[in-house]
Amino acid sequence: MPDVGQTLMDVLQADGVDLHSDGHWLAGPCPSCGGRDRLMINPSRVIWACRSCHPQFSDVVGYVMHRDGVGFLEACRTLSLDPENPHQDREVEDRSSRPPEPDRQPDESWRARALELYEFAEQRLWSSDGDKARSWLAGRGLSGETLHRWRVGFFPGGYLYGFRTEERCVTIPWLLDGRLWGVRCRYPSLKSKYKWLRGSVPTVYGADTMAGHRIGILTEGEFDALLLHQEAGDLVGVATLGSASASLHTQAILRLLPLRRILLVLDADDAGTAGAARLGTMMGRAVQVRVPMGKDTTEFWQAGGNVRQWVRYLLAVHGAESEPETPSCVTREAFLAEVLALFPGAVILSDERTAA
Repeated sequence: MPDVGQTLMDVLQADGVDLHSDGHWLAGPCPSCGGRDRLMINPSRVIWACRSCHPQFSDVVGYVMHRDGVGFLEACRTLSLDPENPHQDREVEDRSSRPPEPDRQPDESWRARALELYEFAEQRLWSSDGDKARSWLAGRGLSGETLHRWRVGFFPGGYLYGFRTEERCVTIPWLLDGRLWGVRCRYPSLKSKYKWLRGSVPTVYGADTMAGHRIGILTEGEFDALLLHQEAGDLVGVATLGSASASLHTQAILRLLPLRRILLVLDADDAGTAGAARLGTMMGRAVQVRVPMGKDTTEFWQAGGNVRQWVRYLLAVHGAESEPETPSCVTREAFLAEVLALFPGAVILSDERTAA
């Protein structure tokens, strides 16, 4: 079977679509609504959209669905593609709804497709399509520089690269040591506003910012973490597990263990309180703190609060950055007890040496 990219061009050719160059794109009449250049093709990513009747970008499966007015399964049958794996050179993505195992990783096939999607979304955020999304993000205090640095994106919705989103959404890639572990979508109107791109493995968002700091802040969500890092990233490391009830992945544990103190800035609600109590039980160096106003850091900023000054206050109360360097702020016994709590069944090797 041909791959998806060639199949899209084959289908367009079979439909008699006369394509011409339009800068970095190919353009032509839309088989559904006509025109001269309404149909837009990105030849490098092999995706399409219609300026008039289908502004959301999609791939060959989405093209046939729109052209024929059929569902996903029927479109796959038309193209002789496996519905479970329409990208012929990719493995079937994990559909499990179970919480991720502590050391599970996304497979490389998933990473390749998810990387294409979030890079596409990143570009769309800075196009006219992303105007409303950028305005919404600015209303949460996030600068353009922050959005660029953390590669936040905007996806118009639909089906692309083997993934489907229920509507337009802001995309948040979870990168760790430069590798993609997950993509989280923030929807504007769904009851469940945050959903993972299927196949994602939640670890810890922003863990790389902990390097060089003895105190770290854990927030409940990504946007609070971005705002805190934007305003005070030089003072403190900032990360999030994604929610108050998220489980600890091994990658999260390894990056939190070296910290002297972990400040839990979770939402001021029942879920945040319960999450802070759970994490405090697991990590003896964790302490819950509340924002001075509002439910979370973003609401505090929106109310006119000075995030940086608040962080300075927290550091003064919970341990100044000017403390002298020591290997750990906890005793060896307390540290080992925490390791055993986080890694049940771990074997602690003694550093004592016996004489020959």
